[in-house]
Amino acid sequence: MKKKKLRLLFAASECAPFIKTGGLADVAAALPKELARLGHQVYVALPLYRQIKEEYGGELSHLGDFTLRLGWRNQYCGVEKLERHDVTYLFIDNEYYFGRGYIYGVFNSDEAERFGFFSKALLELIEQLQLDIDALHLNDWQTAMAAALLKEQYAPKGGRYSSIKTILTIHNLRFQGVFDRGFVDELLTLGPMAFDVERAEYNGCVNFLKAGIAYADRLTTVSPTYAKEIRTPFFGESLDGVLRRREGDLSGILNGIDTDVFSPETDGLIRANYGAENPRAKAECKLALQM
Repeated sequence: MKKKKLRLLFAASECAPFIKTGGLADVAAALPKELARLGHQVYVALPLYRQIKEEYGGELSHLGDFTLRLGWRNQYCGVEKLERHDVTYLFIDNEYYFGRGYIYGVFNSDEAERFGFFSKALLELIEQLQLDIDALHLNDWQTAMAAALLKEQYAPKGGRYSSIKTILTIHNLRFQGVFDRGFVDELLTLGPMAFDVERAEYNGCVNFLKAGIAYADRLTTVSPTYAKEIRTPFFGESLDGVLRRREGDLSGILNGIDTDVFSPETDGLIRANYGAENPRAKAECKLALQM
């Protein structure tokens, strides 16, 4: 049977080589590229941080812009495009939220607003750009709320939203995006969800990651071991209960690496290059590490 080619929107707060603070950026770069190589249509959405605009601005093309309603605020939302390795990168532009000298700030209402905006923009651009998406792949708390907003606010509208499935990958359970309930409720018009302990409510606050866990169709982690660990009280960061309730939809998929980027045959940062045809140089690299 011929496998169906999927239309995927992969969303993350960072992606190499454009912006990187940790392993999430490597996954956001390597996985979409591999999925595109397999023939799927892949979009990657991330914020247009000032650092990206400064380094890659000359390569970006403007797809469009629209006004996004965020509580009482009407915010500009631009979409810039860049294509690489058969992947279409969509950069969400808003100078107030992302034109700063940092990627992540402190966990307060400002971060809730920045990534609440980003999560809602992910859904709005689907309609604004007329994208037909089979699955929305979210990563960590910065995008997790999009799963809840899709089910509660967008899918009921029907149309292109009604059939979209969501996947949430948990890279680090410790960071959850916990913010003042009143502020987030007003910001995203959450309604009863903000007060429901089974969904987004968390010790009198709203937990972005918990909302994503509650609403995503499927959940994944960065390894099979981590998928088991986070269902226990010791590693569960107080979300082990909701994860156990979703364990039938939770899978651990071991992170891989992009062998085009991380190859001992071409890596310029190691002492000597080596491969299957020239394995002896590996010993030289090992010796250099030991010295």
